[in-house]
Amino acid sequence: MVPDHFAFSLLLLLATLYIAGTKMHQHKPMVWWQTALLFFLTAGITLTNGAKTLLAALFTNGRRFFSPRYLFLGVLLPALLLGAIFYWQYTALVLPQQQENKHIEEVRLKKNPSLAQTFAKHEARKKDFVSKPMSDAPLLEWSDTSTPRWSSIVENVFGESIQLHQDHLFEDTFISRPVIVTYNHPVFYVIEGLIVFLFAVALLTSLYSPLLRLCLSWLACDATLHLLLGFALNEVYIMGAHWLFVLPLAYALLLRHLHRPFAYALRIILVLLTLYLFIYNGRLITTQLLSL
Repeated sequence: MVPDHFAFSLLLLLATLYIAGTKMHQHKPMVWWQTALLFFLTAGITLTNGAKTLLAALFTNGRRFFSPRYLFLGVLLPALLLGAIFYWQYTALVLPQQQENKHIEEVRLKKNPSLAQTFAKHEARKKDFVSKPMSDAPLLEWSDTSTPRWSSIVENVFGESIQLHQDHLFEDTFISRPVIVTYNHPVFYVIEGLIVFLFAVALLTSLYSPLLRLCLSWLACDATLHLLLGFALNEVYIMGAHWLFVLPLAYALLLRHLHRPFAYALRIILVLLTLYLFIYNGRLITTQLLSL
């Protein structure tokens, strides 16, 4: 279940990973126009996706990535094009819309002064959920130093991203959902622990794979952004499309590494986990949709 623009992120990141993996397998480099096109599309959604595309090109091309011609055509040219589009979009679309919205709000408040109290209560309510940033400087104002990291990893990163919490189901963090929601039974933590344990084993046994090392560099980007700097840490579970696909890839590499009896047992475990998650999450999603 992929909300908002993350559907496009998932599509393009998987396409980038597929192209890079194919090139690695064939021992061929990514040509400049492939990098330029993928970088333009992925960075056009979010800059971290663009960084992952550049990492894919670096892992695939090695030293050839740093040639002046490749850097200019594959990196600088699409970056300049994106910057020009962003400037046009902000001045031609975003700024006029902001001014129009401000005017509409002023007119509404003049007609109904009591709305000011409602807006003030809503803003006060939002402040209860807003985390403390590292600084008020641009970009850093979106960082987070107050949200507990370990609880976020357990309950949100490997928790809500994979197993929905029954409490505060699909609620908004800035309205009624606490940042940290715990499961109401230990079995959920056992399931989560099994998923993480298998992932750790897969990493330890499959680091020989260049494709997996590329995926780990992508995970390092997400970990730095969300866990170290705290960007969007209070709703990190909606961003699983940026990294969750690494788990089944790692499991597949682990299956290739194991001998037949152990691989057969792991397949059974993975099938049972998949069925459980499909049924458990599907029941909650269906129940929620029917209650609307």
